[in-house]
Amino acid sequence: MGGIRSDNAKSTGPKAWRNETVPEPVCKLVDDLKKFLKEQKELKEEISRFSPASIDKVKEEVEFLIKNVRYLSHSVVTDSAAVSNLKNSVITELKNCEVSDNPNVSFYYLFVPKTYLTFAVLHKLF
Repeated sequence: MGGIRSDNAKSTGPKAWRNETVPEPVCKLVDDLKKFLKEQKELKEEISRFSPASIDKVKEEVEFLIKNVRYLSHSVVTDSAAVSNLKNSVITELKNCEVSDNPNVSFYYLFVPKTYLTFAVLHKLF
């Protein structure tokens, strides 16, 4: 990639490219690159101001928080399983109460899967 060369260029030395005009997109690209490098240099200087002890402290705190999140996640899973078991137990006990209150429900009702069809047959909806 070279600069734009014109036939009427006056100088032909090693610095002749300085007299040539550079396309606007290339100038914009160079300016953006300079801006980016300046920002990176400022960021590097800002990071170098921090002491390694503070970075290590933050690392320890992050590890501690990760352990706490894992513990809480495990607790949530355990609690959700316990809630599910409790829900099933309550449903079973409600069925038992319903059966004990209604002597017309047969013993067969306890062992048949609960679908609309079995409900309809047991309660003679058809």
